[in-house]
Amino acid sequence: MSSLITIPPELAAALSPKDMQRLVAEQLKELFHELILRNPNVLKQKVKTYLEPIFHFLRMNVLTYEEIQYAGIRVFRDNEEIRKGEYIGEEILRAIEDCRIFVPIFSRTYAFSKWCLIELATMVESKEKSSGGKKILPIFYDVSVDDVKLETELYAEALSIHREKFSPNTVQQWEKALREAGKIKGWELKDKGLVERIDEQDAIISLLDLKSPHDVRLVCIHGMGGIGKTTLARAVFNQLCDHFDGCCFLLDVRETTKCKGIEHLQRQLLQDVGVRSADITDENDGIWMISETLQNRKVLVVLDDVYDLEQIGKLAGEAGWFGEGSRIIITSRNKKVPVFEGGRVEIFEAKPMKFEESLFLFSRHAFGKENPPEDFRDLSGEVVRITGGLPLALEKIPARKVQDRLKISYDALDWEAKQMCKELKVLDLTSCHRLTKTPDLSVCTKLERLILQDCMNLVEIDNSVGTLKCLKYLNASGCPYLRDIPEEICSLDGVEEIVMVAKGSSQDRLKLSDSIGRLSRLKHLSVSLARSTPPNSLGYLKSLVKLDLSWSKMAELPKSIGGLVKLEYLSLYFCREIKELPDSIGDLKSLAELDISMSGITRLPSTIEYLQELKVLNMRGSVIELITIPMTQLKKLEKLDIQHCYHLRNIPSSIAFIYGWPIWGI
Repeated sequence: MSSLITIPPELAAALSPKDMQRLVAEQLKELFHELILRNPNVLKQKVKTYLEPIFHFLRMNVLTYEEIQYAGIRVFRDNEEIRKGEYIGEEILRAIEDCRIFVPIFSRTYAFSKWCLIELATMVESKEKSSGGKKILPIFYDVSVDDVKLETELYAEALSIHREKFSPNTVQQWEKALREAGKIKGWELKDKGLVERIDEQDAIISLLDLKSPHDVRLVCIHGMGGIGKTTLARAVFNQLCDHFDGCCFLLDVRETTKCKGIEHLQRQLLQDVGVRSADITDENDGIWMISETLQNRKVLVVLDDVYDLEQIGKLAGEAGWFGEGSRIIITSRNKKVPVFEGGRVEIFEAKPMKFEESLFLFSRHAFGKENPPEDFRDLSGEVVRITGGLPLALEKIPARKVQDRLKISYDALDWEAKQMCKELKVLDLTSCHRLTKTPDLSVCTKLERLILQDCMNLVEIDNSVGTLKCLKYLNASGCPYLRDIPEEICSLDGVEEIVMVAKGSSQDRLKLSDSIGRLSRLKHLSVSLARSTPPNSLGYLKSLVKLDLSWSKMAELPKSIGGLVKLEYLSLYFCREIKELPDSIGDLKSLAELDISMSGITRLPSTIEYLQELKVLNMRGSVIELITIPMTQLKKLEKLDIQHCYHLRNIPSSIAFIYGWPIWGI
């Protein structure tokens, strides 16, 4: 005897792997035990289950064969796709023909799926032809028999929608199949602990707007830790993945980046959406591969638990990286999301569960029933109020772990309570996400290092920063809403290093003031600039050793850049708008490394040959077309990287035969 089980989209979208294992394993074990009691001869036969998971159940790793085998059931699945175009494929027809028992699982969205209805109609027809030799044993998951018999609006509404797309005869067959299945005594199952939050799923799907096929859209689901953002994203992802050419769900981006590196996630993204060869050597290589290989593919990508803009910029930096109709979903603890360049951004705020939903969830986990025992009702209500409707906290998780997970959501700085600052030399406010403006710093007279890195909502640095005469280091990298370097900082003679680089292509850029040239001791400047040309005063920084302009939007460098006589490192990484370098670049007599990788530069000026100290020239992934300069003049050059320079028309023979050079890309 064989049985065929069809599982509706609702389960795929809503249940966690453990919930699904418990639901399917326990209920199927109960079902087959009862079946065996009714039919003792079953013991003499092998039970073979053909599992047809709608919405790629197994592919999404929601349910594994091992979990079904836990129920004592042998699992069979053909490797080929079972659906062909608008019809059921031969595989499932053979499976239905071989089966004597059909187990359709009716859910709230069952009738909205044409495939569920096609399969059900085929089952009913096969049962009728068998003259009693085949049986249908339905499971009613969170629906009633009346729903299936079309005596309520739930399934009746679904058929009304189908009438607009399918022939009257087809819909009539589906209607007949539903009514027949509704006459059969089956098993009614209620959710064992899941609060589905269907309204929120629908709201997110509405923001994604799949009816707009030509744009690329990003939706950010934000909310505090433990509120259920990942669950919502997974539910929406499972419902929609069949609408795309490729799908990828990158779970826990923040932690995975920390443990395995961003390259691991880039590689996983490419592989999941169907890029067979994802040989990534570093994060820049990954950015190039994503932007080049996915620009003609309609994909659905979820970046779960994104911590900062750098992660977004290296996985989904611009809309142009993806094909028309692509959708990006991000879950984050931060409300404000930087601009998704070239695409549309929508924000969805995940709210805490209502009191009744919270009490239900807590009761299921604490007592194994829908309502708490009478003796514990008041205490349960107090627990729900304390946890504030957070699903994570309502489950059986130790208090310490809950606190650890929520800690990031409470970064507000109580400055009034901290008056011991007169001897302070380092102030590190990294990732203070509620900080919108720095406090009055005038009391910190000995402050040398001010670190504001990844303060996601920081808009303004207080003017009092101009009183910090001992300040040497300022880091405001990853602050997407900070638009300029305060004028007051440019009056501080002691400043040696400023780091305000954008983390990814989606962050707003800075405007550099003319007064920047007054920082006579500045040695290191890392900034991502806006479209306007940097001021000529940039060339007055006579002490500057390192200039990093990565991710900048300016179209050209000022000619005065040749005045940076001590400059050893210059980076124009991912400066897409800049097309050429000024001839004055040849005046940088101390320059040892030039990085123009992923930039829009199409040619090198002839004055490059005067860079006698140049050791590294990185052009990887750039649109460089010609190399016409005699590279043999660069006596100290040790490394030349021209990987992925697909616009390069020719490689001078003087390059290919220079002994001892590590040359990447030839």
